[in-house]
Amino acid sequence: MTLRWKTRIGVLPGFTTGTSATALARQAYLAKLAAIPGAEVVDVPLPDEWALLTGNAFNNVRLPERSEPFLPYLRSDLRGFGVSVTGWLQGALLGANEFLTGQRAKLLLMERVLDQLFAHCDVVVQTSPVPFDILGLPEIAFPIGFTETGVPIGTILGGLPYGEDRLLSVAAAYQAVTDWHRRRPADPPAPAAAARSATPATAPTAWRLTADEVAELAQ
Repeated sequence: MTLRWKTRIGVLPGFTTGTSATALARQAYLAKLAAIPGAEVVDVPLPDEWALLTGNAFNNVRLPERSEPFLPYLRSDLRGFGVSVTGWLQGALLGANEFLTGQRAKLLLMERVLDQLFAHCDVVVQTSPVPFDILGLPEIAFPIGFTETGVPIGTILGGLPYGEDRLLSVAAAYQAVTDWHRRRPADPPAPAAAARSATPATAPTAWRLTADEVAELAQ
């Protein structure tokens, strides 16, 4: 299997660090990618102020964008949003100054991702959808292994604006030489499945608010 285009696959610092099942799966994943004709695996640096620009404060900037289409429903009945209603309300109540500051930070991060990160690669291996999902950059996720207990291990590739075709090319080439995407986790033992199904009825819920309670508190 040969890639449709010669592709530099960027690896962020710390992606394969450690000896856990996930780290070992990532190491094997990169080795498979490197063996594909047309692929070149390269180490890439994090853009300047990466931790600051991708932290929780920045992540909250996208909450208004998520909440805005649902404002009529937030005004009419909060119970439809379940126990996550506080996050939706936070988006609706974020101040204009915070929103504008966040949008400027978002633009700065986009510039640094394009100029500093993609100066070294065509696609980049990620451990989280953030911040590509916030920036509107394309991503693709697929399995690369299992833990010792049978839990699937996945990875994410991020690309340039309108670069979905290159992401699909890399994913297709990887899946042509592996079969992780064809495997499925083993079904849990019957006793474990029964215990799990019984948990919601017996687990302590004193510290959790129901959707009705959250709606009442928000009045």
